[in-house]
Amino acid sequence: MWNRKQLKSNAKALMKRSYLMMFLASLIIMVLSGDFNTTFIETNFSVNVPYQDITIQLPFYVDWLSPEKFTWIVNNFLKITLITSIISIIYTIFIANPLRIGKARFFILNREQEPSLKELFSIFDGQYLNIVKIAFITDVKIILWSLLLIIPGIVKSYEYSMIPYILAENPSLSTKEVFQRTYELTSNRKMDLFILDLSFFGWLFLCGLTMGIGLVFLQPYMDATQAEAYAFLKKDKDGNEEKIPGETILDKMSHIPGAE
Repeated sequence: MWNRKQLKSNAKALMKRSYLMMFLASLIIMVLSGDFNTTFIETNFSVNVPYQDITIQLPFYVDWLSPEKFTWIVNNFLKITLITSIISIIYTIFIANPLRIGKARFFILNREQEPSLKELFSIFDGQYLNIVKIAFITDVKIILWSLLLIIPGIVKSYEYSMIPYILAENPSLSTKEVFQRTYELTSNRKMDLFILDLSFFGWLFLCGLTMGIGLVFLQPYMDATQAEAYAFLKKDKDGNEEKIPGETILDKMSHIPGAE
């Protein structure tokens, strides 16, 4: 049966074995995918832009800002924003999304061995375009569901949450097969997955107090736990629930001091 505490305990045991490699894997993907930059900006923006200072300096800017200059600034700002947005979308589709799937592959392998960081980039070989296509379709579907209402978007995001792991293990699957597989894995488990994410709230709150820096050290724990959840859902789907996935890992690590 589903056991959230056991899944997190398995992840902690893995961290005792190979935290450095897990830390590096999570950090590399956070930086290259842009996840870290987004988190850092969100937690620091209000601190770095004091409102009172802007209010005091505003008259100075108004003096030299003629209508022509203002129009020029607005037009160029819109152009730069549009170009930046297009580049960001292209980067997400062809680089960031595959990297996140590469991270899923790394943490799946990390359950039973100590994989090389090269696994993060192995996804760019072979079925790369198929992975790009399915990841893009997933993003579009989540956006469209979110446009209807927030709740359906959240529900679908959890239904599709296993797609990176499915593609990491089976990159040649068709779009239909991947979405059918993730539907089967998450059926009647979306609330469990939501509560699993919610169980990290306390840690995320503390990360916020460190202006997002703490997330760098927390991310490996979250990534390992998600991989444990995927492994459990696979066994659950296959009808094999004798043991919670990862317990064999704990057994193998029982000789490590402090791992009991």
